[in-house]
Amino acid sequence: MKTKLMEILRHDNGWKGTWYRTGERHFVRQDECWPTVVMQRWRALDVCGGINERDCREVRGPLAWLKCALRSLRPNA
Repeated sequence: MKTKLMEILRHDNGWKGTWYRTGERHFVRQDECWPTVVMQRWRALDVCGGINERDCREVRGPLAWLKCALRSLRPNA
């Protein structure tokens, strides 16, 4: 399984809601043999929960990873 950095583009405000919010970034992994009928295939590494593939996009590049790591060390910055 490969680790990726994903940025949340939208979240569900409905009655069921979601634990993630627009603009957040999470390191995730995806099980290779996860059924394609399941929407929340991305599993967050920093908190417990799945992220819907349609709600996020992959963030690429070493600078993005570094910024995310620094922000997690200094959450109020």
